[in-house]
Amino acid sequence: MKKNVRNSLDFMLCARSTLNEIVSSSRVKKETKKSFKNFIMNEASDYEVISLLVEEKLPKKKYDFVKENELFQKFNTIISHNENFVKKTIGKKNFSNLLEVSSLIPYNLSSNKVIMEFAIQREQFGRDTEIPTDIYKQYEKYGGTIASKLSDLKKAIKDYTDIVSMQRRKIEELKQSGSASREEIANLREELSRNTEKLNDLRYLFKATYEKAKEELREKTAEVGAGAVAASAAALKAVGAKTGATGIAAKIGVGSAGAGAGAIIGGLLGASLLTYGAYKTYQRFFSKAARACRGKHSKEKTACLKSFRLQALEKQLTDLRTSASACMKTKDPRKCSVIIAKKIKKLESKITKLKRG
Repeated sequence: MKKNVRNSLDFMLCARSTLNEIVSSSRVKKETKKSFKNFIMNEASDYEVISLLVEEKLPKKKYDFVKENELFQKFNTIISHNENFVKKTIGKKNFSNLLEVSSLIPYNLSSNKVIMEFAIQREQFGRDTEIPTDIYKQYEKYGGTIASKLSDLKKAIKDYTDIVSMQRRKIEELKQSGSASREEIANLREELSRNTEKLNDLRYLFKATYEKAKEELREKTAEVGAGAVAASAAALKAVGAKTGATGIAAKIGVGSAGAGAGAIIGGLLGASLLTYGAYKTYQRFFSKAARACRGKHSKEKTACLKSFRLQALEKQLTDLRTSASACMKTKDPRKCSVIIAKKIKKLESKITKLKRG
């Protein structure tokens, strides 16, 4: 996956997560809150999400590719105009990454949870996987898959499986025919051992990649299943009849006046930037685990990965705590602070559970 696509997907997932937190802290009925969460994570298009983030209002249309691109350009401009703030808050590298954030449409991708889960299911269980019609239509609206890495790993596993099988046959044939010396067979066995280990590593990596993708989806999104889409749509329709499309934004506190005098970055956008910066810290640290844990097997490898994940989460938490004061420089300091406080609490809980487990 291209770097700018990865950054765009990561940022949009962080944006949905931020919106989800503001819903959690809103004063609406429990059932309405559940419907709003489901809308943000399972139903809202990227166009609706970037609109809520940049303009703090929900557009009337669900899809408008031209306006979506315009909003992403506006987002890039806001980041550029606030260069000092962004660099000081989340670092120069993340500032550069955010300038590359753009619409995922040209890449046939979406940060929508249902589409992502569907893509992973199709990649893991085959294109004949039975998926509810409404989810299939939503997936087909964008098309594509975010699981290209899984496809590459599948191909590599097949290639190494063929290589290992061929080498095993060759060793047996040479042993039976007696046409090779002990040294030659020993060399072939050594090569077979290396390729078998590589094959086992690829199989483990495939499983770990798939599980990590599912875990990230669970962590970044509301805890509602893909099957809840139809029920949520009906609930939202009932709410929309009373409030209108923009009423949803008003009910969860989006678009309210803030206290940050002269601030350009809104509370929601500010919280999304801080969330993104801390998450990229987690990613950069945890990415070292693959190399550090390579060659280890079974329980030893699990313990190694767990150790790296724990350290990565602790660094993510430190980043979020350190940057939290930046909320005071946004248009709505309170909204930004509430969101970040909730995220800090969740990270603390996650770290505690991982230490106990």
